Amino acid sequence: MIRPTVLSGDLESLPRRIGSIWSTALGERIRSAGAVRIYLAGGRTLGLMVETVQAALTPGTLAHIFLTDERLSPKETNGASVAPILSEIPCVFYPFPTTGSPEDAMAAYSESCQSLGALPTLALLSVGEDGHVASIFPGRDHLEALEPMALFLEPASPKPPSRRVSFSPATFLTADLVALFFMGSPKRAVYSRFLEGGARFPLAALAAHERLIVVSDIGGSRSEEE
Repeated sequence: MIRPTVLSGDLESLPRRIGSIWSTALGERIRSAGAVRIYLAGGRTLGLMVETVQAALTPGTLAHIFLTDERLSPKETNGASVAPILSEIPCVFYPFPTTGSPEDAMAAYSESCQSLGALPTLALLSVGEDGHVASIFPGRDHLEALEPMALFLEPASPKPPSRRVSFSPATFLTADLVALFFMGSPKRAVYSRFLEGGARFPLAALAAHERLIVVSDIGGSRSEEE
């Protein structure tokens, strides 16, 4: 049975509560660096994640925000939905490149991330009904061999669009703090399995992170799919 920090209940208070844990764990390091690297998921939990970043950032801190993954579809990208909502946060947002080959774009995105050096790093990850995070789906255990800040091409995603790119599991496992968001009643089964220690990869790997926050509204008033 795993024992992460579990936050649930009132959605309005969650960003402040997550931010308080973030500040306690990493506040001094972030203030010293003057910046923080954040891996941010898109989708329906985006608003809550952005509120969390707003609640936790201290004056004078610059957030460098990268997408956890991206859809290789010109009509449907995470970057298009993320950029407008970040306008009130002191941040540099790094959208995934939309020109060139996926391989060249992945190399460029990884280089941008690595060029920031050893900043304090947070991973805000939304969990799907099947237990995937970013575009790391159950059954893709071979991805564990990839290096931190490396990206990979997912050619056959179980959910559309089929072609996606994603940061590696090691990218999130080496973050200083990880928050897993299980939002909406369709996630109830995977949420229960995770807390009982029965999750599959990639959640099974993330369960061992030393600074893990689990965030959920299951059992609350709001229910929505990712």
